[in-house]
Amino acid sequence: MATVQVPMGGNALHKKQFQHWLDALSLVRPDRENHEKMTGYFFGVFAKEPEMFLEFLRYFKKSLQKRSKERMAQLLAEQYLHILSPLAERFGIFSEKREIDTLCFKIMHSFEYKLVESYLKEYSKESSNTIERITESLESSLAEASLKYEIMGRYKEPYSIYRKMQKKGLDMPVAFSDIFAFRIILESNDPDECFEVMNLLHDAYSPLTSRFKDYINIPKLNGYQSIHTCLNHVLPDLDLPIEIQIRTRVMHAFASEGLASHWLYARTKRSLRVTREEQRVLDHIHALSEESERQQLVYVFSKDGDVFLLPKGSTVLDFAYHLHTDLGERAKEAKINNNLKPLNYTLNDLEKVDIVTSEKVQLSDKRIDYVFNTSSRRKIYATRARSQ
Repeated sequence: MATVQVPMGGNALHKKQFQHWLDALSLVRPDRENHEKMTGYFFGVFAKEPEMFLEFLRYFKKSLQKRSKERMAQLLAEQYLHILSPLAERFGIFSEKREIDTLCFKIMHSFEYKLVESYLKEYSKESSNTIERITESLESSLAEASLKYEIMGRYKEPYSIYRKMQKKGLDMPVAFSDIFAFRIILESNDPDECFEVMNLLHDAYSPLTSRFKDYINIPKLNGYQSIHTCLNHVLPDLDLPIEIQIRTRVMHAFASEGLASHWLYARTKRSLRVTREEQRVLDHIHALSEESERQQLVYVFSKDGDVFLLPKGSTVLDFAYHLHTDLGERAKEAKINNNLKPLNYTLNDLEKVDIVTSEKVQLSDKRIDYVFNTSSRRKIYATRARSQ
């Protein structure tokens, strides 16, 4: 297995595991089915310890930043966008996800990245103080309410804009209405204050009802909570609707680091800080993790980088028969990550298996002891019957 070196950080056990995962990702042949299988593998791993997923994402980011111009970075960036990025969304780890999404977009599609960046720079020059003016307008609308809050305004990330360009068939990012994104974060953890802010803004401006989302009363499956609304006429000279997200400080912490941060709360004396909704999500993820463990599968790669799932306990010979009966009949040993292993070697997760064959069918009576799976035994008995 070719080693993808990464900057060191975290404890030694985690460093070794993170390196192993990066090496494994470098072996996967880019393909939708392979990506789906690897997403399933990583979900099973991180559902047990979501905080490790956050740690791994940061480790992954450092690796790409250090070697962003190397050929290996292109492959890892592709694997991230298809495997880890959707998983980060599922776990609600939005802050790291957005940052690595943009980094991978820059590595994989440098021309498109520069194009989007150039449009954003040009637009920001023409509207250098737009975000400041919008913030002042929002603050003015909330002035009469005795609320403590923070307003955060930004242009959306290049990768987010690029995806919308692709989805809508647009040539220029300034063509969409939501180039800006604003968050109003309330210091109080009272959800009612979020709705109070929403009502004040809807009274002051013209809301787009089709863009309103109440993720507080109806959270996303990953536990994300916030009010999303879109406002027209925030500035007299700005002909663009402005997207507003309204949430409490606790909701914002969850949106930034998702289950990873709150899983830590659940495992410490701070567990009382976990809300009922957050605990429901944690319980759901834990149940899925237990289901994944009950399946007892091992994930291995063929020499071409395709991902195969076999029952845990499967051997080299089981894998050969799983690929093709003829391959099983002629198998004599295997290269596991380029190291020779016997047919009765028990496979481990994320190993690359290259079956070494003989020209002749192998009929040794010992072969029945080299397999774990019933299907392999049936094939061996069938081979014996044909040879008699």
